[in-house]
Amino acid sequence: QMITRPKLFLFDRTCPKVAISDTCLFGNSDKHLIGREKEMGALMSAKDQVSVHVRTKEKEQGDACDCYSVSSQGGDFLCETAILSGYAGCGKSSLLNFLIGSCEKDNWFVLSCKFDKQAAEHMVLARAFDDFFGKWHDLGKNADRDQLMHKSFLRVSRLIMSAVDDEGFDQLCRFIPNFARAFPPLSRKIRFQDQDGISSMDKVGSAGKQLLSLFNVVLKSICSVGYPVLFTFDDLQWSQSFAMEVIKELVVNYDHDTAPYSLGKSNNNTGQGLFVAGTYRSNEVEDGSDLIRNIQYMNESKKVNILNIVELKKADVTQLISVKLCLPL
Repeated sequence: QMITRPKLFLFDRTCPKVAISDTCLFGNSDKHLIGREKEMGALMSAKDQVSVHVRTKEKEQGDACDCYSVSSQGGDFLCETAILSGYAGCGKSSLLNFLIGSCEKDNWFVLSCKFDKQAAEHMVLARAFDDFFGKWHDLGKNADRDQLMHKSFLRVSRLIMSAVDDEGFDQLCRFIPNFARAFPPLSRKIRFQDQDGISSMDKVGSAGKQLLSLFNVVLKSICSVGYPVLFTFDDLQWSQSFAMEVIKELVVNYDHDTAPYSLGKSNNNTGQGLFVAGTYRSNEVEDGSDLIRNIQYMNESKKVNILNIVELKKADVTQLISVKLCLPL
């Protein structure tokens, strides 16, 4: 082919932008995943349903950023769920990262957690919230921050404080230190370390039901300010009952009476939307395990989009190698 079609092997290296474009080694969060078109389409379809449900009419004089508003007391809640299964290395996490990048680009609220053998699952979930509120803390340091986003952060804090008592609020701040750091007036009310010098983030298993309730309050509050929310759970095969209870509460048992988690004047054009996406290694989970039973229960109660990620086809592998090496097919 180099003899008969030499132009296919000639790349312009005089312009850096053209060189990068030729190699296809760099891309944005919406980059194409070869051989995963069907799965990407399914994830984008579920994402679009949540976006359409939440999105409201822009203000007549508003800009493109002002496309979300505070949820009303009569706002409807929509939860889409996708579970990706497959062997290790088949591309589940890549699909999840593709979804995260797409949602972040469209100004979603994004929370993500990845389970492992060593970390307690309630700590993994707490850190997902802590990382989320950490972004708010960083936003507060930026003089050019998005004022609409900052107002939404303040509304979430008000919703949380109105839904928990002093003891619950103190425990919440201990498990999610960035929640108080994001709002300086709150930081004076709590201490981030116990008298023994051990952070509560490092302690395992106190009052599981209470903690589950607190996490649900936080997430419902985040969902109630008019932005679509994505919550991802990677490597669920390492999770235990606590994480699945959080997911089931969101997917199946969510309280549709949103009055306790809503502020502001009525706006019937606004809904609340959540996209829950998880992955697990199918070859490391037995059919009768708690994880599989919980997924089946959720699927029976509310349709869950279950995607089985299979191995790439030979043609897909050939195309992938061709793109990465800048060689013709």
